[in-house]
Amino acid sequence: MTPDSTSMMDADLDAVIRDVIAKSLRMPLDQVLPAASITDDLGADSLLHMTVIMDLERRFAITIPDVEAARCVTVRDVVAVVRRRITR
Repeated sequence: MTPDSTSMMDADLDAVIRDVIAKSLRMPLDQVLPAASITDDLGADSLLHMTVIMDLERRFAITIPDVEAARCVTVRDVVAVVRRRITR
């Protein structure tokens, strides 16, 4: 695998994660930016935040412990957690 193909796979994975978040929150994908706060910028309350986590767990067949889920403040944080869980 070349560095370019790895970068493309990374970008594809980011896009899928962002798409799941957008669908979970019922908002346009263009608002789900890496630095966006799930609660402050995207307007999710604690229940919606957990819905996002559960939707990602289902989509990627992973488990995200509650402690790790609580640390997912931004979209970037969510992407990092999903990446770690996928590679385990």
